[in-house]
Amino acid sequence: MKKFGVLLPNLLVGILSLLLGIFLIAGDTNILTKLTFIFIGIFMIITNMMPLIESVKRNLWFEFVCRLLLVIFGICFIFYHNTTLCVIVGLLFIILPIIKIGLAEDKKNELKDQLLTLIIGFVILLVSPDTVIKALYVVLGVILVAFGLFAIISSFYTQKEIK
Repeated sequence: MKKFGVLLPNLLVGILSLLLGIFLIAGDTNILTKLTFIFIGIFMIITNMMPLIESVKRNLWFEFVCRLLLVIFGICFIFYHNTTLCVIVGLLFIILPIIKIGLAEDKKNELKDQLLTLIIGFVILLVSPDTVIKALYVVLGVILVAFGLFAIISSFYTQKEIK
């Protein structure tokens, strides 16, 4: 019975990862897109609530406005799933970092901090959001399938080692 204590969790994680990966690769993109927008919206709200509250406490009004806009866009992402919203967020991901870099005392370090946000904004604008999302599903699906297969194989390997 003890040997299943190691085998079963790894096997279940492997099977679930494999199934989720296959679903992401071959699944209905409309459902996946809705789920992705909802996840992004929730993520935007959660990651910006504490900095929003902190900006009020510290009287950082520019930071407050930026965080408030991101929370509002997060709410919009949950309920509205369209390309126009992606374009607005892409522009937001470009404009806000540029403003932050312009207002910063150490522009070089601020550029390093904001570079990823700028790149994401340009990717969202230059590539069709549907294409980005479909590519994301395929890449994530392949990663999950590989992880699932590895977990399944390792669970049987672990099983042999216990015997």
